[in-house]
Amino acid sequence: MRRQVKTSGPASLDWQVTTAPEALEVMQREWGDLWRRAQQPYFSQSFDWCKLAWDSLAQARGRKLLLVSYRHAGRLDFIWPLVTYELKGFRLIRPLGPEGSEYALPLCNPGIDVERVSNQVIEAIRRDRNVDIIRLPFLLKSQAINQNLLERRFRFDETLTASSVDWASVQDWSSYFRNRVSSKHRKNHERLRRLLATGGRLQFRLIDDIAERQEKFDWLMQTKLAWMKTTGHSNAWLIQAGYRDFLRHLLSCDTHMGRLAIVDLELDGKIVSGLLVALTGSRMEVLITAFDPAFAKYSPGQLLWEDALRFAYERKLEFDLRIGDDPYKKAWCNQYGEVVCSDIAVSLRGALFVLARKAQATLRGLRPQNRR
Repeated sequence: MRRQVKTSGPASLDWQVTTAPEALEVMQREWGDLWRRAQQPYFSQSFDWCKLAWDSLAQARGRKLLLVSYRHAGRLDFIWPLVTYELKGFRLIRPLGPEGSEYALPLCNPGIDVERVSNQVIEAIRRDRNVDIIRLPFLLKSQAINQNLLERRFRFDETLTASSVDWASVQDWSSYFRNRVSSKHRKNHERLRRLLATGGRLQFRLIDDIAERQEKFDWLMQTKLAWMKTTGHSNAWLIQAGYRDFLRHLLSCDTHMGRLAIVDLELDGKIVSGLLVALTGSRMEVLITAFDPAFAKYSPGQLLWEDALRFAYERKLEFDLRIGDDPYKKAWCNQYGEVVCSDIAVSLRGALFVLARKAQATLRGLRPQNRR
């Protein structure tokens, strides 16, 4: 089903609801054109990411596609792929994706008024779609799509920290390394690197061969899941085979919008630490990290961070360490922001949903952030 939503001004909000993947395929060319015009878009905003998420995960979960686009003078300037679904009798809407930790952002031309367009989207959803909750996980406050959303009274928020490295103020690699890492730790890095290298040839690599990427991905996941089991850490999406298969499939695809890649530190061809990253022309985004515990005394994770950051610096790629303010991230990052995971009520039933979530958080001894 496709419908046009009347809005004020010369542009129109093009509203399409369908469960057929053809709705995405029809917009592939325009989507790619908009992605190239957008300002430093994430790989998770690309057509390939969203189309695969729909084909491999969303449909199987019973989601229904809600594709929202905005045009000006016939040109696509805004697209936001969403899905609707039911949870415990409530009707929710959220961004289309694998439902991991990707940021919740629409793709837009930098020249448009994103706040105004997003407000039209939200109001249309509230009025026409019989939705109770808008779920926006991992919404970057610095790129807030709609200030009105953040001011709604009935919402449940959890605020997290996003960490990254921006090279705009960095004079050169040596000055960055000196400013971020103390003399004592720099000497320790050099010592550990020398000691590790006594066991063979130590090499940092970006894995280009697709078959080798798959092999390294298997190692990465096995090592990460074993570490989670040993340490008692949990990750709701990494334990899902469907999510891992989604990442595995993307590793076999290189597109003009970006790709998933693996960088690692190897000793005589054996991987000792690795990173799964999303690469675009402007950003290197870290998704999964792992290291071989047999080499733990050499801090192979920290040595790999150093190499990966230098790789990003040489290509002037923003280095996004994503969610969390772990101590190892603080050692490298020069830029921090807030990420809000929000459930926003757009109906009376939705307000009851939010109140129930707040009550559950209180019982668990948690304090939801930014409550009003």
